[in-house]
Amino acid sequence: MADGMQINTAELDKLGADIGRVAASGTKFFEQAIKGTALGVKKAWQERLKGSDWVPSGPYAITFDVEVTRAGIEAEIGPELGRRQASIVGILETGTPTTGARGFGLRALQANVEDFERGIDRALDDALRASGL
Repeated sequence: MADGMQINTAELDKLGADIGRVAASGTKFFEQAIKGTALGVKKAWQERLKGSDWVPSGPYAITFDVEVTRAGIEAEIGPELGRRQASIVGILETGTPTTGARGFGLRALQANVEDFERGIDRALDDALRASGL
């Protein structure tokens, strides 16, 4: 019987290095995928508001921002306060105690889920390829 057990960690070390390379080179691909979906959600939300007599400037209040931080990539999509009728768009989205929520933004998000999944899959493939994996 052996006195001890030895583990060769060379493969684990290589895997760790590979993951680090993918993370370093992949950010731009994932940011691009998230921006593409955020733009799709913005346009779908705007489309639901276009031609409205009660909120004619509403489509122009919808914006999006994408931010890359150490924690990840975040997209914020919705009415930008300070823009004309942005507050009304927000109220329409969430409703009030006396009016129901319209959920235009939620439906726009739901309509873009498959696009988001495709974009993330493609970003992962591109990041792996750029890393030589």
